[in-house]
Amino acid sequence: PRGRRAMSDSRIILADEDIRRSGYGVDPFDAAGRYVGAPLPVDEDARLATLRSKFVLDTAPDVTLDALVAMCAEIFHVPVALVSLVDQHRQWFKAKHNFEANATGRAESFCAWTMLCDDRKVLVVRDATTDAMFKDNPLVTDGPKIRFYAGAPLVVDDVVFGSICLIDYEKHDAPAFFDEAAAARLRAIARVVSSHLQKPSYTKWLGAAVDTVREGVLLLEHSLVGVFGDGDGDGARSTPANDDDGATQTQTQTRRDRETSRRV
Repeated sequence: PRGRRAMSDSRIILADEDIRRSGYGVDPFDAAGRYVGAPLPVDEDARLATLRSKFVLDTAPDVTLDALVAMCAEIFHVPVALVSLVDQHRQWFKAKHNFEANATGRAESFCAWTMLCDDRKVLVVRDATTDAMFKDNPLVTDGPKIRFYAGAPLVVDDVVFGSICLIDYEKHDAPAFFDEAAAARLRAIARVVSSHLQKPSYTKWLGAAVDTVREGVLLLEHSLVGVFGDGDGDGARSTPANDDDGATQTQTQTRRDRETSRRV
């Protein structure tokens, strides 16, 4: 059962006490008795800002990640594998294998629970129908009727974007089906996915674009000065076309200006 904890701190599979020790409760209901899922992480604002700065939400399918989740489904002997990114009110699937929906509500997200452990452990749910955190989840009671789940957090810039997860519609009570070694393999794959998602932020991209435009403007300015003169009226760089020596000087100056602009 998920609540059992080994004595060693090297244990990778998440237990309820790991979540509590990180400062969160494990009750998925609010005071009015509504199923609301995982509590918000304490770094939620920074997490969302970082996620959105990557401009990965609602983007086209990624062939690399699609191939990777298909491989995961085969390796771990489950029908479904997903790369799930947890947004403010939803979880959106950047990559998916054998799963119809592109997104679900955040309250239903199993993956949102992977964001609540400081040690970034792997959440394993062997039978969702008997697990207090998930037995009333609409994805368990209705819809696809999820039974087994395993998810490793995707950590980018020290915040968790979501998880790479495995889903089965049959329960797997036997610990041998997904043991600590399997959890370690899934977490290693999660690191690969996280690295793939680690792209320059929009701010850095915009800064690079501005620098490129600035360099282009400088190049144009220097080229025009080399051809038409520096605007002081002395005509030192612009000479009649039939003046071979002057033309040579103009061409030489233009080349120098271009070389200077490249170094700027």
